[in-house]
Amino acid sequence: MLSFGVGETALSAIRRKIWQEQSTVSVAAGPLSDPAPTPSTDAKASDLEWAAKQLRTLSDLDSPDFASASRIWQLPNAELSRLCQAHLSLNNCNGAALAGFISAAVSNPEVSLENQHLLLHCAASSTWFTNEDAIPAIVQSQVLAILQTHSQTIASGLLLSLLERSQHLSPSAVAMVVKVVKADMPSMALEAVCSGLASLAIKTPTVVCDSMFQVMEALVGVVPADRMILEWIMAWVEVLEIAARTNSDSKKLGALMLHLLNKFGSRLDSTELDRVAAAASILNIPLKKAIVAAALRKKGKVVS
Repeated sequence: MLSFGVGETALSAIRRKIWQEQSTVSVAAGPLSDPAPTPSTDAKASDLEWAAKQLRTLSDLDSPDFASASRIWQLPNAELSRLCQAHLSLNNCNGAALAGFISAAVSNPEVSLENQHLLLHCAASSTWFTNEDAIPAIVQSQVLAILQTHSQTIASGLLLSLLERSQHLSPSAVAMVVKVVKADMPSMALEAVCSGLASLAIKTPTVVCDSMFQVMEALVGVVPADRMILEWIMAWVEVLEIAARTNSDSKKLGALMLHLLNKFGSRLDSTELDRVAAAASILNIPLKKAIVAAALRKKGKVVS
């Protein structure tokens, strides 16, 4: 399981782990790999004042040109984080501008991986993903266009940031996350979402809701059976226990549990299957008996 540092949130712990893994890959990858995190040095006060003014101006526009802020995205991460929190809003921009922001966040090789994650977290905080309006097609297209080349960054920076707000996501936003998950995402990125999602749910149970169940079921559908990782599937069992206590009437939870058992049940041991059956037994949905029966059937196939 993912460990948390003092004062560390679930999402920051997930990102720390992914940065560590990607840093290891970068050494072997050479000059085409993602840049290293920005050194923690203080920017000049005049630079920060200019950056704050630029971000406030861009935030007020309907069609801001975020490419003009490329110098800002290269600031040290601590300064950029404070600036974005205080002065950047993506609530007023149109769909094309939001898509442009997402592209600008990951396409500039001068922007550190750490800052890319931060900027995608800002994008995920936009009310575009929580209001009742449909997510613009151009936003989905942009995310899908950069998925293969920046899959880990999209996984930890955008998808997990959205799932951190899963109880507030609009149906359109949930559908977008599901579409991205199903879009032939590389296996390492899928695993990052699977483990990160579990860590979020265990650390912050309030995010466990129908929106998350939809994404989890989509993941079950696309993760190859032979790529099931013991660490995250055990964590998912714990998530199902939490979910059954807080969402006992959820049909989406029932569908997730049955799909998970049918695909990965033979990889779970007797104790884990008993835990899933016990969680299912407190549900108030028609699938309850089928889930318990599936767990017991899979248990019969487990070699002790």
